[in-house]
Amino acid sequence: PEHYAAVVSGGVEPRDMAKALVARMKSERAAAREADPWATEGYASSARFNTVTGRLTAGPSGSFGLGQETSIYSGGALDHHLDVNRLEAALWEMKRHKEANAGTALSAAELHRLKQHKAEVKKKRFRQNNKWLFD
Repeated sequence: PEHYAAVVSGGVEPRDMAKALVARMKSERAAAREADPWATEGYASSARFNTVTGRLTAGPSGSFGLGQETSIYSGGALDHHLDVNRLEAALWEMKRHKEANAGTALSAAELHRLKQHKAEVKKKRFRQNNKWLFD
């Protein structure tokens, strides 16, 4: 809140405030690591007892949830194995790239060349896989 007030009032440049906050966060993490070398930033796991199955059910691991960002994939099975925030960002980037290239169609000459190349590769593979026919 005080950071927000400082930026809004015009006393501090937002870029400088963000750099200062990131530097402070890194120094706090480094100090915490030095104080307790066994403490980690992630790989914490939680579980609950499922009364229906009579077994423990694992909750989402905290191995990648270091920020406050939320994703539509967070809290699910993917959250155990990868950073879902980066996954969602990559999916959006692919979608934007696909939309940007949507209007670029191949010319007739390029299409003909690709079809010809595909036919040559198919013929080559057929000859390689069926040598007994050609000996």
